[in-house]
Amino acid sequence: MNANINQLMEAVTSGFALVHAESANNSIRIMNRFVIAHDGPIRSVQKTVCFNSAQLLLATECLLQVAGSGLQLAIQMSQDDNQVQAIQNFAALNPHGWGIGATPPFYHDDIDALGLYIDFLRLIYFYNEPMGIHMLNDDVAARKKAVRRFFSY
Repeated sequence: MNANINQLMEAVTSGFALVHAESANNSIRIMNRFVIAHDGPIRSVQKTVCFNSAQLLLATECLLQVAGSGLQLAIQMSQDDNQVQAIQNFAALNPHGWGIGATPPFYHDDIDALGLYIDFLRLIYFYNEPMGIHMLNDDVAARKKAVRRFFSY
């Protein structure tokens, strides 16, 4: 009985965390759209998660983010062994990924500072989401545009 109550409480707490993160993200995305029009700094959105296929089909804010670490996705999108090693070293700092409501600690509201391949892999790892980036085909400008879109729509 206690186990069921604990599971229920965990589910309610997770639900509240998701609603809070999505509400914050709506505000952040609206502000980011305004800021983009005026060439200002773009805030990162909080990590969220789609928890069922119906939400995935209906949601625009939750796109394809999934809980936990995006290590396998980042490795899959890496171009060589050095990038794989770099993302594995980065992942070792937080092996389970970040939880709902977290923002990337390495991103400081400056998309233009992103330039290295590893910068984009870190974002992919953090959100466990490709964010519309096609690492093998996109140049840096296209990757930045994808990040802006992810943080704004």
